[in-house]
Amino acid sequence: MDRTRGRHGRPKRGHLRHDTGPRDRRRPRPLPATRRRRYRVAANNETRHDREREKQLMEYLETETLDDRHRLALRYFDMPVEWLDVDGLGVYVTGPRDSKHLHRGDATAALEHIEYYAPDSDSALVAMAKHLSRAGYAHRVINTRGYSQGEWLTGIAYLDATATGTPWEYAHGTLDAYLDEWTAWLWGDTYLLDIEQRVTYTAPGYDDIEQWHTVYEEDTSRVIATRKHYGAGYTLRDIAAHYGLDVSAYAPRESETV
Repeated sequence: MDRTRGRHGRPKRGHLRHDTGPRDRRRPRPLPATRRRRYRVAANNETRHDREREKQLMEYLETETLDDRHRLALRYFDMPVEWLDVDGLGVYVTGPRDSKHLHRGDATAALEHIEYYAPDSDSALVAMAKHLSRAGYAHRVINTRGYSQGEWLTGIAYLDATATGTPWEYAHGTLDAYLDEWTAWLWGDTYLLDIEQRVTYTAPGYDDIEQWHTVYEEDTSRVIATRKHYGAGYTLRDIAAHYGLDVSAYAPRESETV
């Protein structure tokens, strides 16, 4: 009589079908200490790398001293497209198809109709350009790439000069400026330029602590920049002047200049 099986021929609890030895019922052996240590170190390294990446995003890209208590600071800034001053800009994307970067304009319906009946994307862009020209839009064909192989976008951008009150001779220049900001937002080339003030905290029995805080006294204390101008000889003062950030009030006093 097989004592390892029940009434219906099934193995009893605690017995395996092919091997009923006691070792098969034991708990699995733990990993050796060296392997546990290796796995723990690998996990800690991944966590440390994540913290370093987050820290790099928070750190300043560049700072420039204005006076003994103020400075300009530039850092990365991920902003929504609604913050861009691109009123009247329309962007119709023809590729990639799953792109979510469609900035809809008042000509979107007509362009969708043209693309639907076009044999290919190149023919669609030619027909879209003709339609926009006849309708009085300034337009540019877009073919832009990001920083990796999978980041690319094609389409057409347009601007209704009449609706925005832009003279026609300046329409294409305005469109290029808008498109430059929109493309910078698209690939994450947006930066925040702040005027910061150094604040010193003191307490009896403790060392002084110095921290930098953004100046919020005026609405013009910070601007969103879409170009760093690195490698082109521009300073943060030049970028501030380009975007209308007035730093004249923080110029060093005569006694502080060398």
